[in-house]
Amino acid sequence: MLENIKRIKTLQGIIKDNDLSAVLLFYSRDVFYYTGTSQPSYFFVSPQHYCLYVRAGSDFALREAQIGKENIKEERHLENIFKEIFPIIKRGKKIGTELDVLPANRFLEFSRIFSGFEIVDISPLILNQRKRKDPAEIKIIRKACSTIRRGHERILSVLKGGMTELELAAAVEDAHRLAGHEGIFFIRQPDFFMSRGPLVSGPNLYEISGVLYSITGIGLSASVPLGPSRRKIRRGGFNCCRYPCAC
Repeated sequence: MLENIKRIKTLQGIIKDNDLSAVLLFYSRDVFYYTGTSQPSYFFVSPQHYCLYVRAGSDFALREAQIGKENIKEERHLENIFKEIFPIIKRGKKIGTELDVLPANRFLEFSRIFSGFEIVDISPLILNQRKRKDPAEIKIIRKACSTIRRGHERILSVLKGGMTELELAAAVEDAHRLAGHEGIFFIRQPDFFMSRGPLVSGPNLYEISGVLYSITGIGLSASVPLGPSRRKIRRGGFNCCRYPCAC
């Protein structure tokens, strides 16, 4: 709980320094960073107050959140939240939220409900805070690195000529999952997709789609055009030279 409270207090300082009335966060990764739960919620923070308004999964949120149960309420309607927080924010005119991931229809809803307030983008300030890792995060990063290593170790035991990129990728992903990988990752941009095991070989090493310019491969179909395919792996197929051994 201590780390979460420290993060919230840092955010409250950011709010003060940037002359904001408050922030209202909805993006699950940001809510999780500050509270410890990723249940669908609105997290309200002003220079003196904070409260998590849980829209669904309140039983989970009460178990998971590390901000004190007195700061958690069940409420799915933004209008009701606004009525409760209005006395706290009425002296200011700026409310921050994550505009980089806010859908247009929700922005229109925010604009209607918070009429008279300027809605500003808080994301750059949040990301600047989040890039500084605290001891708890460093510990988790070390655990994640160990989990990924299990996938590399699996390659040494299963790789053989004639197996497909997909078969090898599946073996690596299986090792990740058994080591504790939750099977999903997040990229902070809209309409992003990729396979979880971008393992490719031979000429597919140089097939770069327009989805993400650091990931290669052709995938299984045009639906997700990157990552492993059903191409069979040949000797020298992971060499870094272009088209090695005519593989």
